[in-house]
Amino acid sequence: MSNLDNITSKIIEDAKLKAEEIINDAKDSAEKIVEDKILQGEKKKALIIENSEKEAKTLIDRKLSKQNLEVRDDLISAKQEVVNRVIDMVKYKLNNLDDKTYINFLKKSLSSFEGDNLELIVPEDKRELVKKENLNIRLSDDEAISSGFAVRAENMYYNNDFDGVVESKRDDLTIEIMNKLFES
Repeated sequence: MSNLDNITSKIIEDAKLKAEEIINDAKDSAEKIVEDKILQGEKKKALIIENSEKEAKTLIDRKLSKQNLEVRDDLISAKQEVVNRVIDMVKYKLNNLDDKTYINFLKKSLSSFEGDNLELIVPEDKRELVKKENLNIRLSDDEAISSGFAVRAENMYYNNDFDGVVESKRDDLTIEIMNKLFES
């Protein structure tokens, strides 16, 4: 039996060696798998960090861009408000010209009109003042304009209402006011 014991021992010994070899291979394989997974995890982590940094930068850029647009819009709005105030002030001053200035303006403006059938239309509060000046133009007694003056000539009507004149030149005035007030 000793031979049988030797054979059995040899088989058991070979089996133990084979098992140990399989275990070592499995450990090596497991270590390689773990190393690969750690490497993959590190790559994923680096990619996530890189993407997060890009997203954060993009988000910051968007926020800054939005903020810059809001600041620009607020500045444009403030400038437009100033321009509107200046134009309103111009209208107010024109609508409240003193009598002497109004008459001088009227005389100078009327000097460019020619014809016999001209009718002058003025604001009601200026009618008596204009009558006293004895201008060589018929003054309308039944029609009035809110400011400035108007001239009717046969089938033409020249409207020089101050508000209307200022509004018709608003775009040009806006550019001029912007250039004078906000030159940089």
